[in-house]
Amino acid sequence: MATQDLSQLISRLEQVTSRLETLKVGGGSGSSGASNSAASVAPQVAAYDNYVSEYLQPFLNTCDKIGAPLDKAKALIQTGFAEVRALIDRASKSKKPSDEELAPALAPISKVMNDLQNLRMDNRQSPFFNHLYAIDEGMKCLAWVSVPNITVSYVQGMVDSAQFYNNKVLVEFRKKEGGETHVQFVEQLKQSITELAAYVKENHMTGLTFNPRGGDFKSATASESAAPATSAPATAAASTSAPVKAAPQRPAMGGDLLASIKAKQDNAASGLSKVTDDMKTKNRTDNVSVVSSSTATKATGVVPRAAVDKFNGTPRFELEKGVGEKWVVEYQKNNNALQITDTNLKQNVYAYRCLNSLITISGKVKNVAIDGCKKCGVIVDEVVGSIEFVNCESVKLQINGKCPIISVDKVDGFQLFLSKDSLDSKLVASKSSEMNINVPSKTDEDDYVESAVPEQFVTTYDVASGKFTTEVNSVFM
Repeated sequence: MATQDLSQLISRLEQVTSRLETLKVGGGSGSSGASNSAASVAPQVAAYDNYVSEYLQPFLNTCDKIGAPLDKAKALIQTGFAEVRALIDRASKSKKPSDEELAPALAPISKVMNDLQNLRMDNRQSPFFNHLYAIDEGMKCLAWVSVPNITVSYVQGMVDSAQFYNNKVLVEFRKKEGGETHVQFVEQLKQSITELAAYVKENHMTGLTFNPRGGDFKSATASESAAPATSAPATAAASTSAPVKAAPQRPAMGGDLLASIKAKQDNAASGLSKVTDDMKTKNRTDNVSVVSSSTATKATGVVPRAAVDKFNGTPRFELEKGVGEKWVVEYQKNNNALQITDTNLKQNVYAYRCLNSLITISGKVKNVAIDGCKKCGVIVDEVVGSIEFVNCESVKLQINGKCPIISVDKVDGFQLFLSKDSLDSKLVASKSSEMNINVPSKTDEDDYVESAVPEQFVTTYDVASGKFTTEVNSVFM
């Protein structure tokens, strides 16, 4: 009889213990379904779900409200954040994998960012083109899962990347009918990225958090999201009580390591190299007057290590098919044999972080985008849409045929060579310096005449009229 009583007592203690553990993980009493759902995910996953519900979903609702083509952008953003959520969940259950094992999990996120860029390039005539550009720039924050050590600052940097185009949205739409929706778009996009940085700071300070006691990453599966990005806005009944945020999880580590990380954070600038005079833009000697394979690789001195490192990556040179067709040219160094010949009007060309290389594009293509390249030359026959240079340094473009628009944004050192067939091309420049346009001489077509593009303006205020007047600095006239 005593043995039976003891057995019953142990059984009751086990039940009480199980109930207490469920309440501890779930954060309180509620339906069994809610408790089981909360218990199935790690704190950093629950915190991510709360972030998506509270900050991302309102932004997606605003994209829906504005309409096409932002509805397509919304779908891509939903997919991207869902893929990130799945990766965070898998990481919480597994040990840190090798780069080779992690790569397949990062591929869907990379595809979303590529699709957002293609969506932007395919909608250049849309009145909401700047909205798409802001999204394209801002949603590069999705790549934080692959950025170690500087994870937080990387995400925060995407706020600045999107700000230029957010400002364009405000200037164009703020005072129009329904302008409050577009103001809301700008504010919510900024907030969604800022709050993502806050989430990353709390849960993944030095990179994606893995579980040192977990299993194999390949075999880990992601659990279903309790608050998916694709969910509809919360109902009135559900919104009567504020959502409870899960406590942020910090990696299991000793106090000494935390102190070490804090010390590195406080002295983040201690390892930066000093910028010498020969590294300054005004003292560069690499400006030449023609685009050719010989000048594209001309040596100009020792390149700082920090400048070289960002061009280190897996080289790519291939035609990518999916949402449209796109030639991808990535991480090419000292390569003058980048010949794109099998082209058609449906194809885009995208070059990313190439160094000391020459890209030749034969035939007609839809659009060309050169992003983050340095000391590179581009020769094109004909472009139906536009050619775009972003975040580049010391780049040269030669157009043999027609091209309606050349866009130059945040470029330091740009040389444009127009043929007699491309003299009607329009150059749109912003936040750029050292820009020059070369046109054929009227007396000798083999000779080029160089003219500087204004990059400095003088604004004065007329007291009598109460208006401002802006003129080109006389240096450029």
